[in-house]
Amino acid sequence: MKKRVTLCIPVLCLLLFFGCSSSKGPPDIQVKCGTTVAPVHTGLNQWNGAVFDREDAVRALVQEGTPFPYCKLGATVRVEFPEGQAPDQAVLNDALYREDGTRKFDSRSDSTRTLEFTDGAAQWELTPHPSSAFSSEYIPCAVVLRGFRLICSWGDNQCEYAFVLSVPADYPPSQ
Repeated sequence: MKKRVTLCIPVLCLLLFFGCSSSKGPPDIQVKCGTTVAPVHTGLNQWNGAVFDREDAVRALVQEGTPFPYCKLGATVRVEFPEGQAPDQAVLNDALYREDGTRKFDSRSDSTRTLEFTDGAAQWELTPHPSSAFSSEYIPCAVVLRGFRLICSWGDNQCEYAFVLSVPADYPPSQ
């Protein structure tokens, strides 16, 4: 009996070790506009065979009441993953949001692009959102909330990183 218990303990420890290490979640990322770091909300879509049903990650972030960094048009936005943990695929969705966390327009007006990572980072230049001049709410040089959803995949695992930037609706007029 004592021999069985002695054998079971190492086997259980190994099972716990390998079981816990395989359930590791998505890596934390850092999003910067220039030198300013933006808050990020992470939501799982599918991880280790489990499928998650949850609310819009951008909306959840807006409703947290966290202030969002101001980012000028033409600035560089950079997403950084820890070394060796960049996703196999990454799609960035860009939409306009209201202060209460609801979308200004439906998903047909979203702007979408695929991001390519080099040394664990991807970057792009912030340009005016194509839908920022659609609305009767348009005010030249107004600041809008741009909600970004970065959908990343590592094999069968997928998560969504959300971040929000306060951005001018368009470039200031030339004077």
